[in-house]
Amino acid sequence: MIVYGIQATDVIDDTDLARAGNSVRFLARINQRFGDSLVTRAWHSIAEPDSRFGALLGGTAMILRAGWSPVLLFCLAYVAVNQTPYLVWGVVRAIAGQLSNLGWIALYDPIEVVAEILGLMGSAVLLAAATDDLLHRFGAPRALRLPGHVPTGNLK
Repeated sequence: MIVYGIQATDVIDDTDLARAGNSVRFLARINQRFGDSLVTRAWHSIAEPDSRFGALLGGTAMILRAGWSPVLLFCLAYVAVNQTPYLVWGVVRAIAGQLSNLGWIALYDPIEVVAEILGLMGSAVLLAAATDDLLHRFGAPRALRLPGHVPTGNLK
């Protein structure tokens, strides 16, 4: 699992893993049953980016640990973002009005390209924001902040 150019094992070391494993009830039961060393070895094998199913298992574990509300919110936002091509076509139909078949054939490719690009851009932004929030929930520093960004919470 490489996110923002770093590996998951660089962000969460063995002591953080043990602390998180003892603070979450489900993970504490796993630690008691299998032992800390086995859980730590499993974490390193899951977080290895070269393994065949490591990223899939690691991502599934992160989603299950995050809870259902952020996952559901992401899924709903993803469905909304994937409606972008329909929105683009609706705007073009409203602007273009009545066109002949030849006119729509001429406009189809450029409009389809713009609609696809906007949909992919929205999906990429949503995925980056969701990943950043998920990693922040697990203790990693936020990476989507602009350099020199000052929080506006208590400024006077």
